[in-house]
Amino acid sequence: MLLLALGLYGALRWYLYDEMNQTLRKGLESVQHHAECSAVYSASGWNGVVQLDDAAISPDLYVQWIDVTNGTRVQSANVKTTLLPYSIRSLNQEKEGYFHLDTVDGTSFYIYSKPLWRSGSLVAVLQIARDAELISGLLTITRRVLFALITIITALAFCACWMASGEALKPLRELISAMRTARRNGKANIALRYNGPRDEIRTLYELTAGLMDRLEGAAGKLARASSGQKRLIADASHELRTPLTSIRGNSELLRKMWTSLSGQPERPLEAETWTLSLEALDDITEQTGKMSALVSDMLSLARADADTGAQENRQVIPLKPIVDRVDMQFQYGCSQVEWRTFGLDTLESVYVLGHSDDLQQLLTILVKNGFQFTAEGWVQLSAERTEDEIVISVQDTGIGMDAEQQAQLFEPFYRADASRGITAGSGLGLALAKRIAEAHQGELYCSSFPGAGSVFTFRMPICVTTRKKRGRQECASPISNYKEL
Repeated sequence: MLLLALGLYGALRWYLYDEMNQTLRKGLESVQHHAECSAVYSASGWNGVVQLDDAAISPDLYVQWIDVTNGTRVQSANVKTTLLPYSIRSLNQEKEGYFHLDTVDGTSFYIYSKPLWRSGSLVAVLQIARDAELISGLLTITRRVLFALITIITALAFCACWMASGEALKPLRELISAMRTARRNGKANIALRYNGPRDEIRTLYELTAGLMDRLEGAAGKLARASSGQKRLIADASHELRTPLTSIRGNSELLRKMWTSLSGQPERPLEAETWTLSLEALDDITEQTGKMSALVSDMLSLARADADTGAQENRQVIPLKPIVDRVDMQFQYGCSQVEWRTFGLDTLESVYVLGHSDDLQQLLTILVKNGFQFTAEGWVQLSAERTEDEIVISVQDTGIGMDAEQQAQLFEPFYRADASRGITAGSGLGLALAKRIAEAHQGELYCSSFPGAGSVFTFRMPICVTTRKKRGRQECASPISNYKEL
């Protein structure tokens, strides 16, 4: 607006004064045409002589002739006693004359002063002027109007921008308020809704919503992990209490028995005492083994939870040798339960990304679980290959489970009520198998019915090409990217 106002004012001022310049030049030419102007040389030097024709001078023009040498002045009739000013310095600089605006007796005049030169000396000055009050007033009014318009428009623009920016920043204020509410409540599950156009603010909302979802998911995982740790500690304390109580009771029994004999070295050892001692030692050994197995399972579960086994130093390995070792391990396992295998040949040339020891442990847990809860019938290990993954199933004809039991099946230390006190086990095996499957980007789930047995299914992606990255091999392409193997 400021540049526009300056341009408009400058254009108007140039137009008005240019028109005045043209008028004064034409008027001066008319005066020179009808006036008699000459220069006479005398003893005092050159003198200017002029005789004006008032009839040829327009009424709105004022003409003045000044003899510089003697100060003689000749004026048109309408000038009266007014003396039009001029500058010798300006005349010396502008040899052809110059235009200037001056105030004479309180009135603005626009004056054109043209010098008369003889032999390089200034002899006289011929001036023509016009009243500039109208132009000066018009320019003054124009300046004031433009200033007022600029002020008003600037104020309106400021108010409009203030309102527009307030409306534009409203979603950001709502976002800030929601974030403060989330911080105050300690929860990240806040509802972020933005119905505006797809602009930067919408992108910010989407990114913030995604970040808050991830934070909420991380907080949920952390809460579940904390709850799981508390439950794990409680369950571990419960599971360890029984063997510790047994070990302590047997130790106290042995101490009393052998203390009573310490003062009688010649007393023969009774058969009953010997039998009780052996039974106590056997029980201590058994309970110590259970505690050792329980502690080992807990360490394996903790390692799987931290993903230190499956995520570090992974390699592309063949799956067939792992399954063959598990098959060989259980071929002569239980005479009452038949061991079956089906479709293991489909694992030829199948490579997966992971750890052979962990995958063998997972399959061993599933097969042991099948034998553990199957009194008679069969346990079967089968494999099936799809386009981009391998599916390994362990099926048994055991006691089975209902839906409520299956929902908690992979929780640490959980054992179905029907198995408590009947079958041995810490309840950590299936939880450990679940962690190993998830760490290998796989999936483990169970399908079971009471009295009809159970089917445990493990699905895992296949790798067919490899590449080195940061010192370890990683899967480069899934099998779905290849037409033939």
